Amino acid sequence: MDISLILLFSSLADLLWAEAEVTGVVGRAIRINCRYDEQKYSGHTKYWCRGYYLSSCEDVIDTKAVNGQRGRFSITDKRDGVFTVTMENLTMRDAGWYNCGIDQFGRDTMVAVKVHISDGTEFSSPKITTKSMPTAHVPAARISFMVTQATIMATKGQQHSYTLWSWLRWVLFAVLLISLISAIYCSKKRHAEPEQHHKILTGHPTWSVRNPDHVDLQCL
Repeated sequence: MDISLILLFSSLADLLWAEAEVTGVVGRAIRINCRYDEQKYSGHTKYWCRGYYLSSCEDVIDTKAVNGQRGRFSITDKRDGVFTVTMENLTMRDAGWYNCGIDQFGRDTMVAVKVHISDGTEFSSPKITTKSMPTAHVPAARISFMVTQATIMATKGQQHSYTLWSWLRWVLFAVLLISLISAIYCSKKRHAEPEQHHKILTGHPTWSVRNPDHVDLQCL
């Protein structure tokens, strides 16, 4: 190929560009922005055709269409350096090669765009599942056994307290009884001492003389 033709095609390609591949979803719409040299192509007709090569690219819609609408396709050009093509209600059959094109004398300026159509499964939001924590299950027999054990322990504690109190009660009773007997004994002994002293003075030595130095600790 002649070097001049290569330079010509390169310069034409630089004057119009778009994303090489776009992806749409079945039932939804997709927009393709085709950018161009505003100074050079602002007043030219823009179009969207289906096909990879110029010779076989079938017109889908162009800016000459009424209100820029044709079926499921629409095109807008504000002459600001970008025209937008919209494809609505997409189907799987819409997938394939298309071209953004600018009509001009001689050879049109075009740039190919590959359109992919998805059924939407890869775009769906991931499902969030929550896993509940397992709850502890205690058999009824186990619960009954635990309650029985607790009851037995409580009963044993009560029995132990009752036994201890019974033992202390008898100890206190014995101490009180001994104290009472000791008091009676000391009382009688104090009444007997004056009588013993009188008999010693009158010459009737029936009782033994008490040692004045002796101290009876039980009757203090």
